Amino acid sequence: MCPKRCGSRWEGRLALVSLIMLGSSLFVIGCGHASAPPPAAEKPKVESELARTTLSSAAYKSLGIAIQPVKNQLVQEQLPLTGWVMAKQGNEVTITAPVAGYIRAAATLPVAGLSVPQGQELFTLEPVLTPLEQIQLAALLRGVESELAKARASVTAA
Repeated sequence: MCPKRCGSRWEGRLALVSLIMLGSSLFVIGCGHASAPPPAAEKPKVESELARTTLSSAAYKSLGIAIQPVKNQLVQEQLPLTGWVMAKQGNEVTITAPVAGYIRAAATLPVAGLSVPQGQELFTLEPVLTPLEQIQLAALLRGVESELAKARASVTAA
């Protein structure tokens, strides 16, 4: 470090050196020396080869890519991911319901690829009713229950 007494002189020399370096670099740039042409752009790829990339040796070294032999080790076999589950084409089933609602899975889900016995419950459709539909359903239920009560009374009287 420079002592306090030569601080302004040192700063002046530093500014002069940086000014000389800047001027010399501008002179070299402006001398008309032809620089190397920029590298040619990569040719457009065919769509089937978009997943392949070729790296130059300089890019290979700068990325720090290392090649190692394969090792046997334990790995996680399952990975929880979000997404869509889609059946293989031709094996899909469309589920339609008369009202909007939720599809709930049964107690045991079938294993993919295995056949399911006839009559096995796979999913339950749980309807979501609007307030008006709830009132209509309650009125219909009361009517059916009263008709059932009348029918039972008729059977006991007979």
